[in-house]
Amino acid sequence: MLSVQQPLVLSAEQIHLVVRGQRTALLVPRREARGDRPPYRAGSAIALQVGATRPARARVVVSRITDIALGELDDDQARDLGRRDLDDLMAAWVAERGQWNENARAWLLRVAPDNSARRRLLHRDSTHGYTDDPRLSLPEEPEAVGEHELERASIAAARTEQQRFEQTLAENAQLPDGERLARAIADARTRGVDIEHALWLLRKRLVAIERLVYRPADRTDAVS
Repeated sequence: MLSVQQPLVLSAEQIHLVVRGQRTALLVPRREARGDRPPYRAGSAIALQVGATRPARARVVVSRITDIALGELDDDQARDLGRRDLDDLMAAWVAERGQWNENARAWLLRVAPDNSARRRLLHRDSTHGYTDDPRLSLPEEPEAVGEHELERASIAAARTEQQRFEQTLAENAQLPDGERLARAIADARTRGVDIEHALWLLRKRLVAIERLVYRPADRTDAVS
């Protein structure tokens, strides 16, 4: 049986990402009072909850623990931590903890959802007591990882991502065309997005523009 360690507090959106396997890491700041030992160990389970006094919404199993400085984190690790990129991770860290110190050290925990625990959800029919089927549970049932909560978190996450997408497009639209293109190419490389076909089409359009701009002027006057 797994040993459940001290719980961690995450937003409902982030717990949703963990449960779906879209967030595979947790970042826990090191504290001198704890000494050099990590607060968790490989093989143990951690309960995730949305508040210090709220019931656990999910449980994860730790597979690996790494001692890392915040300044050593990169975009790939930021995505493992449920963020769009390193800038997004830094912004979330500052919002939650007030300061980003590149020299500060933290424990990077590699985790996977633990689905071994049987869910106990209040049945919508009070004569049945509990159920492990979320389709039969009360919509407000807070125990374990209720499908109702996950669905709300999924919708909220999609809405937030769409808002970020629209904001990025609006900000880029204010840039000069050359800078806008250079940024898109650089961000595509960072995010691993293949835009070669789009660039090929763009080069064809550029050739057409160059032909229009640089073609010789029409000579309509005959030379006598």
